[in-house]
Amino acid sequence: MVLDDESELVTLFSTMLKKNGYDVAGFTSPIEASEDFKFNHDRYALVISDIRMHQMNGFEIVRNVRSVDDKIKVILMTAFEVQKQEFEKVFPKTKVDEFIEKPIPLSKLVQIVSKYAGTMQPH
Repeated sequence: MVLDDESELVTLFSTMLKKNGYDVAGFTSPIEASEDFKFNHDRYALVISDIRMHQMNGFEIVRNVRSVDDKIKVILMTAFEVQKQEFEKVFPKTKVDEFIEKPIPLSKLVQIVSKYAGTMQPH
């Protein structure tokens, strides 16, 4: 899953990941993404979400994902630098596997996704 309130970014990331063999569901609405995950979580192995969005932020998305399936890998994206250790001190029960700083080169995005692809099967 790729979730960001900027539709261009969702399209760009989804297209690049699909070209590299991954099935991708792209969302611009955190509420729709949460609902889809709730009912179709077995289709997902990785959730990539922006932190700052309208309606719901990335931290809430992580909590929703973890409440349904705590084995799913989660990557948060942000335009500002976040240290994982600092985040875990503030949100100790909100496990995030990695942070991506935006803008990110598409080749680096694919590299990061492939790092977590051990449980994912490209199609």
